[in-house]
Amino acid sequence: MKRILFAIVLVCMFGSYSWGVVFDSSSDSSISQSNPSGLREEDFAYLTALANDTFNCIAYFVDDQTDIPYDSSRQEPFTSISNIGLYLASISAGYEMGFLEKEEAVEKIQVTLNSLEQIEKWHNFPITWVNTETLERHFESSFSYADHVGNLLAGLFVVKEIFPEFEERINGYVSLMDFSVTYDERTGGLKGGYDIENQDFDIQQPWGDWFYNLLASDTRIFSLYGVASGQIPRRHWDSLNRNYNSWMNEAILYPGFEGGGIFMQYLPGIFIDEEGTKMHESAYNFAKAQIQYAAELNYPVWGWSASEAPDGRYLGWGSLKGEVVTPHASVLAIEDFPLEVVANLRVLEELGVRAPFIIDGEEHDFGFRDSYNIETKDVCSEYLLLDQYMLFLSLANFLHNEVVRQSFSNDPVIQAGLEELRNNY
Repeated sequence: MKRILFAIVLVCMFGSYSWGVVFDSSSDSSISQSNPSGLREEDFAYLTALANDTFNCIAYFVDDQTDIPYDSSRQEPFTSISNIGLYLASISAGYEMGFLEKEEAVEKIQVTLNSLEQIEKWHNFPITWVNTETLERHFESSFSYADHVGNLLAGLFVVKEIFPEFEERINGYVSLMDFSVTYDERTGGLKGGYDIENQDFDIQQPWGDWFYNLLASDTRIFSLYGVASGQIPRRHWDSLNRNYNSWMNEAILYPGFEGGGIFMQYLPGIFIDEEGTKMHESAYNFAKAQIQYAAELNYPVWGWSASEAPDGRYLGWGSLKGEVVTPHASVLAIEDFPLEVVANLRVLEELGVRAPFIIDGEEHDFGFRDSYNIETKDVCSEYLLLDQYMLFLSLANFLHNEVVRQSFSNDPVIQAGLEELRNNY
């Protein structure tokens, strides 16, 4: 019944799918029990082409010498550890999908790992922001770490599963990281931030004490691995904030829309098998609420997550705008809402969000730009690579047998951790 209700929302919002596709599987032989998504053959071809274009974007915006990815299509010489981890995962998934040959993939990974190992460390964690050319620290001395290191771990574990020749090297690199030092015994949380110059955590902030203590956050991979490896007590996982907010009459784990939007809930699930957990139920409800929200406002498209707005502002925690949508937000939910996501992407494309990118007078098909303003009809001129990674890796899971999730989850520490923690997930 819920799929029928969402089909009605789809038709009201987009008007691009025939009733037969949604309700009558006999009208299209591609819709069957072997294809529970309900998508047509042409839809899978559309998504595959989008994945290819997005991968081309990912492969283009890297430093030629270090093979460290840029933060955005502006090619300014800095990036984050998150970008490096998700780039490595994307190269691995791109190989599995046939977008580059093994020799090229291995060479790229080799150079990226060489660069990663040169980056300054604290307790054997790499600092969060670095110069893509010199690999020296970029930005201020204080930085967030749990979200970024978690994404780095995710990418490294995908690499070693798809390319076993890197397993020993990656295991050695990760084994030196001291997760235990991040745990705060008093609160059960993880100490917020780190100041590389003061060689201490940056807990005290103007807005209050900083601890990583949310389940529905992009720090989830760090928490999972720290507990699963035995370096962080189980109490940390059990103490994570599991409070709910209600939005559009849907129960969503905090912080939801108030935080960075839907990526906070879905990003770790690109890698972690969260099927059947409260976390996945919350992410599902968040996507459902976003679809309902767009319908209520009569918006032609949906998808709210941290992104760069068309006016150049970064819309992150506490600053999302109702009129600004980002393509990666809906694609994160493609395994839960395939019909709705494909319809949304087609409308975004009609609105010009997938326009070619011009470099030195040459057109490049790099997929969707970072955002679209529904009220002004302005399209962001740039790509944030973090958002491209999330979009691509979500498509890789959907189109290629959960290749990213299965690769990450094959790590024995992750397997043991999921088995232990699933009853409080």
